Amino acid sequence: MRSLLAALAVMLTLPACWSTAARAPRWSRGEAVLQGQAGFRGYEVLQRESTPGGTITKADSGTAMPTVGAAMQWNLADGEAALGAELGLAAAGTWGVLAVLDPDAAAEDVELDVVLIDLSGGPMASLYVGDSVRLYGAVGPLIQFGDYSELNLSSNTTTSGAGFGLGWYARAGVETRITRGLLAGLGVRTSDATVDLSGDAGDLDLRGTDVYITLTLVN
Repeated sequence: MRSLLAALAVMLTLPACWSTAARAPRWSRGEAVLQGQAGFRGYEVLQRESTPGGTITKADSGTAMPTVGAAMQWNLADGEAALGAELGLAAAGTWGVLAVLDPDAAAEDVELDVVLIDLSGGPMASLYVGDSVRLYGAVGPLIQFGDYSELNLSSNTTTSGAGFGLGWYARAGVETRITRGLLAGLGVRTSDATVDLSGDAGDLDLRGTDVYITLTLVN
């Protein structure tokens, strides 16, 4: 009986010990946190439109690319909620994706190699819930660099180009504290951009959603 009561007492004190040891760090005005990201980007729209000729190349909806990135978030306000700004950099790429050239006409099969680099930033909000859970969100413009190559499997000809474009993004996530200075969680980001490719390659239209795991360093 004594052993049972002792075990019960230990179990009752553990949550209190954890609560004391795992209090979330306060995010003071002027402080910044650094977040790393790794996951996949699925595209609802991935298509190239070129003129002259008016050709359209479409990849299957849901085409996925592995993606990695990082973001720095700054708190610029006092109070429980952190209100400020963020700056992010992300890279995504895929190779050997099957697509269709002129789906409304001859419908030839093509193979795509695509590499994308995003620079994004905008207003950010973050809030701790309880002692260890952080919620955050951000929205703003992005600059996207794209390197695109398209191989026509029938004619064995290649169309390629690279360039920059503008768009927007919005993202949100939830994280929980795993050590005093480290948070881990999941994030989602949606983005929409059009890249002006070099030469006669035309425009590359991109609209997709990232799902990624995050690790965030906090003070």
